[in-house]
Amino acid sequence: MKYLLITILSLSFAFQNYPDADGILKKVDANMSSDTNITESSMVIHGKRNSRTVVSRSYGEGYKNPFQNTLHLHARWAPKC
Repeated sequence: MKYLLITILSLSFAFQNYPDADGILKKVDANMSSDTNITESSMVIHGKRNSRTVVSRSYGEGYKNPFQNTLHLHARWAPKC
């Protein structure tokens, strides 16, 4: 009886309609693109004598119109080791 139940359940899962991989990837690509986006990022650069931080803001309109604006460059002295 137990084996019959397991067989029926496994066959019911085998005949389900799963979406194909191409359809899933097309839906993910459609969700990931947006008309406009704004990103602000900062990067710390550590040198031998000092460290500096570069802050930039990027704007994008679709895939073909990217813009980037460097907001400021801040240098600070690192202690000698």
